[in-house]
Amino acid sequence: MKEAVFAQFFFFLRSILFGGLVLFLYDAVRILRRIVRHSSMMVCAEDFLYWILVAGLSFEVLYYYNWGELRGFFFVAVLVGMVFYYLKISPVIMRWAWKVIQKEKQIGQPKKEKLKLFFVRIVRNCRNGLKDTEKEVKITFNRKNKRGESNQKKWKKH
Repeated sequence: MKEAVFAQFFFFLRSILFGGLVLFLYDAVRILRRIVRHSSMMVCAEDFLYWILVAGLSFEVLYYYNWGELRGFFFVAVLVGMVFYYLKISPVIMRWAWKVIQKEKQIGQPKKEKLKLFFVRIVRNCRNGLKDTEKEVKITFNRKNKRGESNQKKWKKH
């Protein structure tokens, strides 16, 4: 008898943790939405996929830990875990994520500017190098050979 009660008690605790995990996954989706702007269609698609994932995970938890039996206390425990996570843990995680995103945006701007400057310098150097090469080609092309003929005429024949 004790083993059955302990098994259900541990299932209840796992269900509380599962409720926290469900909202943790949704926080990850919310963070992704803060990083990258989404259209309303994309938000709907993400939510749909999220809930399919949660349904699959719920089925797996119920099947693996409770032999596939639906119990009322599973839903109560998931709700308790979700409420606890939402009130105590989620604000901390979202605040931390927002700070990281803002720092990355602040750091990212100078990095972008430096990267842009780097590529501009490369392009300028290539242009200058090509101009120098073009000058050398023109000089070589306009030189006269030993017989006094212009190389330009020689190339035009071909």
